[in-house]
Formats: sequence, structure tokens, C-alpha cells
Amino acid sequence: YSGRDIGENPIPASCEPESQLVSLRPENLTSPRYYFYPSCTRVKRCSGCCNTNQLVCEPVANRTILYKVTILEYRSGKKDRFSHRELVPVEEHVRCKCQCRVKEWHCTERQVYNPNNCRCDCTNREDRNRCVEEPLKQWNPNTCTCDCLPRNEECTSGSHYDRSACKCLPVSMGDADAGVLPAPSTSTPPASPTSLPPTTPTTTTTTSDTTTSTLTHHDTKTEPGMDETEPSA
Repeated sequence: YSGRDIGENPIPASCEPESQLVSLRPENLTSPRYYFYPSCTRVKRCSGCCNTNQLVCEPVANRTILYKVTILEYRSGKKDRFSHRELVPVEEHVRCKCQCRVKEWHCTERQVYNPNNCRCDCTNREDRNRCVEEPLKQWNPNTCTCDCLPRNEECTSGSHYDRSACKCLPVSMGDADAGVLPAPSTSTPPASPTSLPPTTPTTTTTTSDTTTSTLTHHDTKTEPGMDETEPSA
């Protein structure tokens, strides 16, 4: 497309609480014979974009709302039904902030957390320096190990792939006599995935006439470029 009058300028989606749909089904009632009303509602949850992919929009304060949900139980072989009410807890986000996607607890024993760059840095720098000098190897910053470069070709008959040398080597007579003939390999060991465990906040409780709310504050320190916003009244 071309031309000055074509297209619209997008409005940036800032990091702030927005209405999102959540289910009100109690966790302990999974049988299809239960009917609950209302089945869902909307609460404020953090959503929006941050300036860099290293940051993610997360809640820094939230509360727990207890909603009154009507439960209907249809009993097999009977025309009558039993109804009662249950309190269903739903978390609502109060304040949001762009924070590091990689947390300190994601770092391994070989790494140290770098909060300014939102990453885990390897501490075994000497191993890295030796690795970059190897023509058939590459440094893996996620595992802090020196891995073989990806390869597509298979080893020919009478040879096997040696992962320490990162190339095909002839099968020794000792291996042949013992019947140790490693199968050809074309794959490279994958990098270990990263998990994102949730934080464990502290809570204080506030109560209203229709709902019971628990206000949670997360103590966080402001990182450069991280804006904090509150929902409009």
C-alpha cells in the first residue's frame, strides 16, 4: 500500500489492568451434573505491551474477590434438583508494571542474575573463551556449556559421531570387538527449557457488603524503562 491517506496510526496498548473473561466454575465441581450461575464474569487483569521483549506486563498489586455463585445439582433418576451457593475466589489485578521476563530464580548454579539487562550471565567465562576458539563448537548461554554445531550429514560405515570432538571418527578395534558401535546421529542436544514459577505475595484483607477482597502488594524495585500505571477510577 502507498499514499498518505491510507492506513491508521495505532494506539499503543500500555501495560494496565483491563477487563478479561474468567470462569466461575468451582474447582471441586467438575461433574457435568452440576450447573452454576453465572458461569463467568469479567475482572481486571494485566495486559499490554512493554518497550522491549525482555520485559513483560505483570501485576504488582492484586486482590481476591469472593463471588457468590449458585450451584444446581441434577441427580440421576430423580426429577428434583438440589441448589446451594458457593463462594468462588477470583484474582483481580489492581496495578501493573513492565518487569523483567527472566527472574533471578531462573538462573542456574553456573549463572548470576543481571537485573539491569534482565538476564542470567554465565560465571564460567574461561570455558566460554576456550569454546569460541573451537571451530566445530558453539557456546550455549542458556546452559553455560560448549555444544557441537548443528550437523546434517551422517557418519559413514566404520565410523561414529564423537560428541567430544564434534565430528565422525573411525571405530576403534576395541569398540568393534566389544560390539560397541554407536548409532549415527544427526541431532544436537537441545537447550534446557526455562520455567516461570509464580511469585509468592503477602496479603492483607479488606471486606465489602457483597464481596470479600484480599489486597496483595508486591514489593518490587523500579527498573529503568518500566512504567507503572493504575486503572482509571
